[in-house]
Amino acid sequence: REFFSEQQQHQQPESDMDSNVVDNDENDFRPPLLLSAKRNSRSMKKVTPDQSEDDEIDYEISSGNFNNTNDLEVASTWKEEGIRAFNSSKFKEAADFLTCAINSIPSSSLESKLVAVLLSSRAEAFLKMKLFSKCINDADEALGLDDQNVKAYLLKSTAQTELSCFNDACKTLAVGCLTTDSSELSEKLKFFRQLGKCISEIRHLEKENRHSDILKLTQTFDISHKQITQARAVAFVALNKYDDAIREANDLISNDPTNAFGLFIRAKANFFKAQIGDALADCQSATMVVDTNSNSNDNTEQKEGLEEFCDIVRCVDHLYNQGEAAMKNEDYKQACNFFGTAIHTVEILPKGSELYCMLYKGRAEAHFKAGNKIQALVNANLVLESQPATHSPPTNATTFTGTNSTSINKNNTIEKPPLSISSFSTELQALVCHAKSRRENL
Repeated sequence: REFFSEQQQHQQPESDMDSNVVDNDENDFRPPLLLSAKRNSRSMKKVTPDQSEDDEIDYEISSGNFNNTNDLEVASTWKEEGIRAFNSSKFKEAADFLTCAINSIPSSSLESKLVAVLLSSRAEAFLKMKLFSKCINDADEALGLDDQNVKAYLLKSTAQTELSCFNDACKTLAVGCLTTDSSELSEKLKFFRQLGKCISEIRHLEKENRHSDILKLTQTFDISHKQITQARAVAFVALNKYDDAIREANDLISNDPTNAFGLFIRAKANFFKAQIGDALADCQSATMVVDTNSNSNDNTEQKEGLEEFCDIVRCVDHLYNQGEAAMKNEDYKQACNFFGTAIHTVEILPKGSELYCMLYKGRAEAHFKAGNKIQALVNANLVLESQPATHSPPTNATTFTGTNSTSINKNNTIEKPPLSISSFSTELQALVCHAKSRRENL
């Protein structure tokens, strides 16, 4: 409106009016602002991180009215903002700023290498956000503009390994080595080939439940990678080595605080260690991470499994607390029911774990108080038999009675369960000792 009102007021001649019009196409007469909006044809709906859709037109008008020199200046400004956001670990904002920088350069521009650099930078932001498909797409587009972009090859191959596509990652790096002669790509290719071979063998061993062999294999390859650490953590949980599993999970979380798998493994290990509070805290953290990263259907199965495990942890915690409360109220029959339900809630309760001993010990005490001495002996025996056989002499040795209640092996160590009878109540101790003495005498 301002443009045409100015023409009517001053009644400029045709030659003067032409000087105020950017005529980019033949016989194309339009105001500069409208033409600039047309030139910026690659603009996105959300053009800045903090901008609403109502401000979209204003942004297109303000950023679209520039010549080729200004194009590069605007792109450089957005790029600097993106780098600043990336260094501050604000990867979503960094991706948005870099998108603005990419859109600032007209599609007809000859600055293909600059666009390739911007695309590879945005791919790195997507990689940090675990948007691996978007990372691969940006890397592909960058390589289409500049096949010498080493960073794009590295980012694409890394995203492919995150998706467990090791063969594709090796192909990407092989093409990069032929195109660029980069020693960095050659080293990465060698590493990924070895990693792919190791992961393939681990998957084979996992199907056969050969968890000890997995630990030996990872020591043989001596590879430091996230997926190797995850496999070791899973193997330690399966072997009831929960402290080792927590150590591996902590390594994953220290390198990436948003590693949902590491949080889940640590929650599982803490749960079987009967550290219910810590398990619940890790479950909540893992759920928040999965919800935040649920931009695609890739996390659906992981989210469902995590929610199911969280429900089991909460249920066991509630039932155990109810059982303890019933014991205090001397409602021993109800306590037996609570402990028994908690035991059956966990489909596969690892024998010998702290959680296993805690639940069966609680039910043994409840049965004993309720007068079910045979059931008390059965549950107490399950606890004692789940423990390793050899340990140092117990401090409360006077609790054991009977001539044959102990035995000495070749290493002069007394063969008794580490969770000794003294962990039970005094009355149940006497019952278990009496039963052991009668059984051994018989």
